[in-house]
Amino acid sequence: MRLDGRAAGTCSATGRLPLDAPGDVTCTDAEAGPLFASVEAAKRREAEARARISGAPEPYSVHSTADTVVRVLAEVDTSALEQAQRRDEEQLAQAPSPAESAARAASAPAGDRDADRPLDCARRMPKGAVRSGKGWILNTAGANGRTETGEACLKKPPKNKAAKRKPNPFGYAEAKAAVRRLGLDPRYHLSRCHIIAARFGGSNKLKTNLSPCGQLLTNNSGLGMSHFEIEVAGDMAKEPDGSVRYLVEPVFRAPDSSIPRWFSMIAVFYSPAGIPEHVLSRTVPNWVDGGPAGVTNIGN
Repeated sequence: MRLDGRAAGTCSATGRLPLDAPGDVTCTDAEAGPLFASVEAAKRREAEARARISGAPEPYSVHSTADTVVRVLAEVDTSALEQAQRRDEEQLAQAPSPAESAARAASAPAGDRDADRPLDCARRMPKGAVRSGKGWILNTAGANGRTETGEACLKKPPKNKAAKRKPNPFGYAEAKAAVRRLGLDPRYHLSRCHIIAARFGGSNKLKTNLSPCGQLLTNNSGLGMSHFEIEVAGDMAKEPDGSVRYLVEPVFRAPDSSIPRWFSMIAVFYSPAGIPEHVLSRTVPNWVDGGPAGVTNIGN
């Protein structure tokens, strides 16, 4: 968001909306309020000064603009559609000819096989994704090389161990400099956070699966990314034959930013029959703690 041309922060939110009806998702930009109050007060003073000269009330306004980015995870229960399609095919195949009846009977096993196919996210793998367990993982990068999204279908994923040595992702050098400016040691206060966690099969070596993040709060606190991953893993263990549509997205202030300000995390859980059951979501600020200002968001 921008107020009178000045950067006024960002915000993000997740929500579950119906596919066939209107819905709302809202978020609050905590940085915009104080800046708006400051800009509005300055505009009001200018208008009052003009009013004293002109002898009449002078209007004033605060111009604001915002870029909105929406990412949607949508799954459609296709079982009813497939059943209707099979009924249509059967009706079209109806004919008094014995030959046609025999052909229809011969096609029944294929229909049975279609009915047995899973209806979860593992059924279709997007272009560019790699197989992971019985699901898949897709990491994407932006035009400048920064990590943009991690999307996965978690179905019996392999459990990798987080490597001690990981490559530096895009923006890591800038993040180290930001941490040092706060008087902190990057060795203890900065990390390379997995977008798709190693415990879910995420790569330790792929730069687009890593992003610079605060170690103590963003990565390891009770409200951090690792704790959310533990929650997701716990729910997966309750229904090991189900699947999870998983999306993690670094949220940046501007198109040329190199360090994210937030991480948006969404997990949609499906039963073994492919029926959506529940959703977990979390927005994690990219915070470090311990500098002169206390808690600081290192996103640029």
